[in-house]
Amino acid sequence: MTTIAKALEVAAKHHHGNRLTQAGRVYRQILSQQPHQPNALWGLGTLAQQAGEEKSAEALFKSAIESQPQFVKAWFSLGNLLQVRGQLPEAAQCYQRILELGLETAAVRNNLGDIRRKQGQWEAAIAEYQKALELDPHCTEADLSLGNVLYEVDRLPLEKYANYGALNCEAGWARQKAGDSIAAIECYQKAIALAPDLAIAHYRLGNILAIQNRLEEALSCYGKVLELRDSKSEESEQVGVCPRLASIRANSIQRQLDKAKKPDRLKIAFICQPAVMTIFPNPTDSLGILTYELARLLVRDCDVTVYVPGRDFREERHEEVLFRYIPIAEDRAIEEAMEVTIEETANESPDIPLVASSQYFLSYISRIARQLKIDRIDIAHVWTFSQFATILKSIEPNLKTVLHLGDELLLKLDKSLVEKRLKNIDLTIACSDYITEKLKRKFSKVSSQFQTIYNGANVDRFIQLSSLKTPKNVNNNRKRLLFIGRVSPEKGSHILLEAFGKVLDRYPEIELHLVGPTGVIPREFGIGVSDDPTVMKLEKFHREGAWSAYLKEYLSQLKKQWGEKIQQQIFFPGLLRQLQLVDYYHASDIFLFPSVWHEPFGMPIVEAMVAGVPVIATWGGAFPELIEDGKTGLLVERGNIDALAGAISRLLEDDQLRKSIARTARDRALDRFSFETVTDDLLYQYQQLGKRPKIDFAQPESIALI
Repeated sequence: MTTIAKALEVAAKHHHGNRLTQAGRVYRQILSQQPHQPNALWGLGTLAQQAGEEKSAEALFKSAIESQPQFVKAWFSLGNLLQVRGQLPEAAQCYQRILELGLETAAVRNNLGDIRRKQGQWEAAIAEYQKALELDPHCTEADLSLGNVLYEVDRLPLEKYANYGALNCEAGWARQKAGDSIAAIECYQKAIALAPDLAIAHYRLGNILAIQNRLEEALSCYGKVLELRDSKSEESEQVGVCPRLASIRANSIQRQLDKAKKPDRLKIAFICQPAVMTIFPNPTDSLGILTYELARLLVRDCDVTVYVPGRDFREERHEEVLFRYIPIAEDRAIEEAMEVTIEETANESPDIPLVASSQYFLSYISRIARQLKIDRIDIAHVWTFSQFATILKSIEPNLKTVLHLGDELLLKLDKSLVEKRLKNIDLTIACSDYITEKLKRKFSKVSSQFQTIYNGANVDRFIQLSSLKTPKNVNNNRKRLLFIGRVSPEKGSHILLEAFGKVLDRYPEIELHLVGPTGVIPREFGIGVSDDPTVMKLEKFHREGAWSAYLKEYLSQLKKQWGEKIQQQIFFPGLLRQLQLVDYYHASDIFLFPSVWHEPFGMPIVEAMVAGVPVIATWGGAFPELIEDGKTGLLVERGNIDALAGAISRLLEDDQLRKSIARTARDRALDRFSFETVTDDLLYQYQQLGKRPKIDFAQPESIALI
């Protein structure tokens, strides 16, 4: 039992963590020892279903059932698969089999209700939904389905229309987040039919229609939101931000419609970082997300191609953006040799790390450069690596190049080397004035080349636009503190933990959630490149095992002081997917980001602002650009435990201040950090490239691979 049981547990953890390749490997290892192990067969079946391999999934579910005829999970999964494929009688048989096995659940009854509804058996459907609600009165799906059936047969009381309109709107949002656009549109349309004044339903329907390039229909939806702007309805007053967002989207779409009539569209190419295997249209890495959001909005005004590292060459198109995957096997194969080469030439080029070398993924960028020349691309947008611009210019001298920085790598390179490379870069964008001003000081001769464009946030994902009047922390009187980021000393996690211990004395019922991977940032990226006294104090945590030992000792002391109950007040859920983060933001009362080192931006801060959660951060890096102390958040001294504890207590004891900061911060984030605003800023800079003065260096103008 122990070996197989442990292996299944490992596979399940991989599966829940979305590490699908690892999960599949473990399931297959189990089957190599026990070829008919039902849980492993079922696990592989769910993986096949996620990959769209329906026939394989069906065969695996049936094999699991054959191995264990009373395996309820396999019957349920098979029923769901058959129902989606439209095989309704066969799906119903699967659910009936579960009932025969003696397991009656709300989910089974709800699914049977869906089948009866699709078959036009209205009374049978109503009976199934009612049974589901008897089993689980809080089953929202069954409640929603029952209301919709009653509406279809004209038996839904008028006073319940608004409630079921809101339920359909939230169901549409859930479908949209899951990637089911067709079901989402149906839900929004039903919400509008039930509650025509539900602004948020019109707004969300407009968004999804815009994504599908149904622009005139989207404009109509946004227009309806603006018509409702002066409505006295409770919903409009609660949401408030819908009209503003609708106005932004409507203007953007109108510009797109106007631009479509003009032939002079810029051709833009984004060059993704080669070391990160990003998969579009659902990237998980931060630069991948930023690239996708910018590209899908820029395509309204420009022709956009995104170059992505891949296993083989292929092309895909998502939301009118062309994605080209460029093989990097050759670069991967020589990566170790490159490291040796860099080490051997260290005396000649002491300030060139491997990632800044012209040999770094040379095949990848050279292939892209040749393709850009063929396609007559106007502007190449490169992330991070300045040497790529040099290579691009060497192959296509007429190309305009944009270097986009999200860190301080360029500042750490040899000045003369960077100045040579800047000859081949037409515009350098930094994610904050903190970085931009440092670049201007170091490279003052070309200060006009540096511009700030902040990182953007998907406001629709993080803003709390709910059509339901559900209060925060329902059934939970505790105030929740939230941190999202690497749980490391550089991020000030130890300062936060110590401050939490102090605040507990006055507010013993608060919770702290630290979301993210735990670990110390490598020394060469932190204290090894800093002379900041506050950052240098982190040296003690860089000894082997010191950070883990600190966390263990701190939690042990907290447990001694507060007893076992403290384990239900401090949580380390680890690394979560972005959609899971949204729920954490919305369930929290205060967001904390007490970074000790100087952050170049601070994406979690912006996300919290959009979500309407008041933020406490530190005076350092780009944070003062994001937060106006006392108005859109609170700022405290870096590394100061007492100051952080005081700020937390200040917000906990003042509900009005929390609400005021949250509201003002949200307004600023919507105005300044939405992807629409960021894209407009970027488009303006693209359009200015032809007007930018030529940089005159003392060195010759020849282009060399530096």
